[in-house]
Amino acid sequence: MKKVLICLIVLTMSFAFLYGQSVQISGSPRVNEFNQFNMAQIDPERPLAQPPVFDWAITTTPATGETQLPFGLNVKFFWDRVSVPLLDYDLITRDFVWDMRNISVTNRDILSSVDTQYFTQTGSGISLDALFDVAPELEDVVLNTGLLPDGTYTFTLTAYDLTGENDEIGDTELGSNTMTFIVTNSNSIFLNQPGAKLGGFIPILNNNTVVFGWQTNLAGINDFKITIREYELRDDLVGHELDYSGRLFTEIEGLMSNVHVQFLPFNDGYYYAWKVSTGMITESSTSGDAVTLESDYNVFRFEEDTSSETNQLSDKIIELLRSINNPEINALLDEGMVPTQQVVTEENWLSGEDAIKKLTEFIAKPVNVEIKE
Repeated sequence: MKKVLICLIVLTMSFAFLYGQSVQISGSPRVNEFNQFNMAQIDPERPLAQPPVFDWAITTTPATGETQLPFGLNVKFFWDRVSVPLLDYDLITRDFVWDMRNISVTNRDILSSVDTQYFTQTGSGISLDALFDVAPELEDVVLNTGLLPDGTYTFTLTAYDLTGENDEIGDTELGSNTMTFIVTNSNSIFLNQPGAKLGGFIPILNNNTVVFGWQTNLAGINDFKITIREYELRDDLVGHELDYSGRLFTEIEGLMSNVHVQFLPFNDGYYYAWKVSTGMITESSTSGDAVTLESDYNVFRFEEDTSSETNQLSDKIIELLRSINNPEINALLDEGMVPTQQVVTEENWLSGEDAIKKLTEFIAKPVNVEIKE
């Protein structure tokens, strides 16, 4: 009985000796959603030239009674269009790291095919060829454009103990972290209204309250800026000189949707050109390298309109809005707000009789109203 008891005590002490060792990993991308991600900027052979895009904090807790914790990292990189990891490789921590309780690393330390300040390689490291072997559909896209295709991408970092001469990944998992980011490639902004591209008929605008609208897949991710320039004469409108002729009328910044309504004091008989621009969110954004995406210009001529026909249309729209019997809408009308005489749906921009017809559909129906500045 004594021999069995001694054996149990020894096993228990051995377990307690190792108890408590762990590696806590927390990570986050500096940007969660990218308009484009240029893989050429993430060169594994020149890791220090990479822009810092992803951050991980690693906290180690050695086993009870120990001052060191040798560990390695397994790195997996996933794309949601492929069922297996695009990359799967191991990194071994340098021995001085075993004494450190906290270290901060970036993609410069992780996405490398050479040894870095904290890690050494266990094999040949990572390469684009390895990535293309797993997902051949990536090859044409990345080689032709340099960009990651649309999708959700995930890094999984898992810490393991080291075996042998502390130069091989073991089987004991010490901690892990999963980090996700989204790429939605965007390269254009198309203006809907008001106005039209220069070169044909120039539309006339006669309402100072303007609905600006544009098409883009960036809405909800980026903020936009509307730039409006003013020109006294038709001859001042020259396509490639619109940015440099006339005068800056106004800039409207910080817009988060692709529709904006605003009263503007246009001058009767003058011409106006407007465009939309945004700062692209890329892998280099965190380094201060800005890439601007902007639309072409739309142009229009402003003419004051005091006709009774216009006033009748406005009165009809107000009457229909009142008929919806929504407290929020009624409160705005009571404050003197004037409708723009336009109705914007997901599919169309409606004005005149078409706008009246659309509003008529809402009468006697429950309506959810969201008021936006």
